[in-house]
Amino acid sequence: MKKSLSFLLAIALVFGMFSAMASAATPTASEAGAKLKELGVVIGDQNGNLMENSTWLRQDIAVILSRLLGVEPAAKATPKSHTYKDAKGTAYDGYLSWAREKGYILGHSATKFGWDEELTNQQFAAIVLRALGTDDYAHATELAIAAGILPAGAKADAPAVRGDTFVGVIAALNTEIPALGVTLGEFLKLPGFDSKAEVVSAAVTGVKKVTVTFKKAVDTSKVSFAVKKGTIGSNINAVTWNDAKTIATIETTVALTAGDYTVTASGLTFAEGKAAANFTVAAEKVDSITVDAGAYRTTAGGDDAAVGFKVLNQYGEDITAAQTATNFIVTSSKGTATAGHGDISIANKAITIIGAGAGGNTSINLTIVDVVNAKSVSKTISIEAFKAVAEVTLQAPVVPTGDTTIGVSKTDVVLPYAAKDQFGNAVTLANTTGLTFISSDSSVVDAASIAIVSEKLTFDTKAGFEGSKSVTLTVIVNATGKVSTITFTATGNKTLAEPTLVAPTSRFGANDNAFKVELQVKDQFGNALTADEINNLAVAGKLTVVSGNSGVFSVVGTAGDFVTTADGKAYVTVDAAANGTANLTVTVNSTGKSSTIALTVVDAKYAASISALVPDVTKVVYANGHSGTVTLKATFLDQYGDAITSDAGANIQFAVDNTDFGAAHADSTVAALNDTGITLTPVGHDKTTVVTVKLLKAGVAIDSRTVTIKSAKADEALTYKVDAIGTISGYDDGWLGSDFAKEVTVSAVDASGTKVALPDNALQGVSAADSAILNTDGDSVISAYWALPTTADVNTIVNVTISKVDGTPIVVQAPVKISYATPVAASIQVKKVSDDTVIAANGTITVANNDTLSGTFYVEVKDQFGTTYLSNQATVYVTTPAGVISKVTGPVTFSGSTGDKYKVTSVIADKSVTITVVIG
Repeated sequence: MKKSLSFLLAIALVFGMFSAMASAATPTASEAGAKLKELGVVIGDQNGNLMENSTWLRQDIAVILSRLLGVEPAAKATPKSHTYKDAKGTAYDGYLSWAREKGYILGHSATKFGWDEELTNQQFAAIVLRALGTDDYAHATELAIAAGILPAGAKADAPAVRGDTFVGVIAALNTEIPALGVTLGEFLKLPGFDSKAEVVSAAVTGVKKVTVTFKKAVDTSKVSFAVKKGTIGSNINAVTWNDAKTIATIETTVALTAGDYTVTASGLTFAEGKAAANFTVAAEKVDSITVDAGAYRTTAGGDDAAVGFKVLNQYGEDITAAQTATNFIVTSSKGTATAGHGDISIANKAITIIGAGAGGNTSINLTIVDVVNAKSVSKTISIEAFKAVAEVTLQAPVVPTGDTTIGVSKTDVVLPYAAKDQFGNAVTLANTTGLTFISSDSSVVDAASIAIVSEKLTFDTKAGFEGSKSVTLTVIVNATGKVSTITFTATGNKTLAEPTLVAPTSRFGANDNAFKVELQVKDQFGNALTADEINNLAVAGKLTVVSGNSGVFSVVGTAGDFVTTADGKAYVTVDAAANGTANLTVTVNSTGKSSTIALTVVDAKYAASISALVPDVTKVVYANGHSGTVTLKATFLDQYGDAITSDAGANIQFAVDNTDFGAAHADSTVAALNDTGITLTPVGHDKTTVVTVKLLKAGVAIDSRTVTIKSAKADEALTYKVDAIGTISGYDDGWLGSDFAKEVTVSAVDASGTKVALPDNALQGVSAADSAILNTDGDSVISAYWALPTTADVNTIVNVTISKVDGTPIVVQAPVKISYATPVAASIQVKKVSDDTVIAANGTITVANNDTLSGTFYVEVKDQFGTTYLSNQATVYVTTPAGVISKVTGPVTFSGSTGDKYKVTSVIADKSVTITVVIG
């Protein structure tokens, strides 16, 4: 296959398959041009210059197109048949005639080609697409962009830049075809487009490290590894790559034992037999011992000294900590030397080697021998003055795990450093004695919080600071005056910056109170805030919300309490006063930015129609004086076609065509039928009743709906089932009063699959197929016994007796899975005490001054079994309006001024939830 034909086919494949392909990295224009030159598609000028930044001339494209089609000699030799009068010379006659005859390039007219005109992107795209069999000049640009022939954003009337077209073609050739797993270039067998990966070698480079070398750079996001010794695999802890993406270093979880191993790579298309490599691991051994150059007095002016040493394995790794001190024998030319873990103590009680003064030094000869591994080292060392910190260099603080920035209320943020003693040796800070720390912004970091925690230098950030803060921390070594600073950015709480009121889609009626208008706000970084964030940030003094005419409507709430949330959105609410139009304006006080919309109060809304009449079931079972029930609810629309849930001026009237489900229900209201509905119960088997619901206004029916409900026949064949029980925990060892106990429920459907409501006595009883592992109360409750040391799940059966329509009992068996896993937190949420409704995460609850936590809301933790067993194990933290955080160990009272906000955070394991408590 000719290179030029391969090139054309590549474009055709891209055009036909671009929507299902993953593009490779885009080359530069120079790189792409060089590759095309290598393939013989483009030649350049007389000097070989590819002129990437130049444009195409119309006559040039005829030559290039003939090369793409692999017919350049024939095209050049085509007898002149064109009639273009503006064509200059004869060199292009064959190309132009060939292009015209094939229909690829037609010219502006029969006599005008457009000689020396710059070719536009649209013209270039149309010509190439015609060669591919698609003639759509009007949409040529869009189609070419989609196919990768033109770059994204190319303008139709802009000149076609040579480099852009080079890039589009090479990017196509470098694109992988998912169905084949190879690039187009490789599929077409073009030189330099071999995408198959090859593992060249593998070698052990540490007790837990294997280095794998590839022939060329690979897509590291796709590669995974398996390391095996025979059939036994090694767990991989991490994989790191060099910058060239040719060498992977695999870190295993545990040390590799001696033996022969194979490492296998996967996730790429590999050359035959090139996905794996073998390597051999030798048993770890002590390879060398090193001793520090100098020893130091262990106390200022004292005679005892210490010097450090390290034991290295064959990979140069420090294994000192794993060695036994008694393996080492140390001799010293002065004093008595004893080896410890990484240090040698030199006692000089009898022989003064330093002298009484604080300064001075002396040299001694040390020899340390590892008697187990037959390794030794001798060294002359200098015993110097007492070691002291002389210089500390601060480094950029570490962003806490799980965060993207250093934020508010962070404790023990690690501040890396490098410290040296007076001799230039690296030392580790044991404490901050002798150091002075300074913070440029104590509202973000208090210098007093900088301390050594768990052998690391750390600091805390304060609560309550807002926005992006630049903080400079400075350390001064008091003894030497050496100074080091580090500047970093801390991200404070988000702040309200730019509000936008969203015009409501429903009408604002003259009888509407607490009418909601959506409020959207961007923070100081231009990012949209969530509804809960807006609510939490809209504290007193942050927002001003005003009505342009309180005679039309008034704003609900006061400063600090303007915002409410519902359905994931934030709202300001208004009360209608009279018909008319007025402006509603919200202003962020700190930025002065505001949003205004006009609100029109229309005539008072009323229920004008019944939009739906919805029973929970349409068929029930009557058996032996017991029956299932039908709950009937309705939804309504007002005169404007919007949903309405209450209308004090409307009345609901019920009518039944017989008394099979009792007499007609008493009149009701729109609110009641929308919310709770009415309940209907049959008086016997095989009963049918048509219920008519009428909406009355001033005693006149303005709309009605009907629904037909039935009771099952006495001999009707229903399909009965036990509702899914799921997994039950044995954690409370069979106690029927446990949170982990479950109540069995049953249901039924008729022959058409319609749900049928069963009477309350349909469930007659339950029993366990294996009473050694499952306990029951005989009625409906089951609980599992604890069966340690068993840890695997156990499957068993519960037998459930159900009374049929005719009163005869049947037994249905239902599967039960018993788990012996320890309960763990699966979710955490906060609920109101008053009605058990959930307070959304980051949501708000308003309480009266001096209300208590326990009297207003509670924390609910659910485990993997769906129980609330762990709820009392959550830890609760309260942040006061002043920013003081404390752990809740007793009663909490919310006291303060109207608008004051408390934060309450509940934590268990890796789950947490925070809400805001506002004093109303």
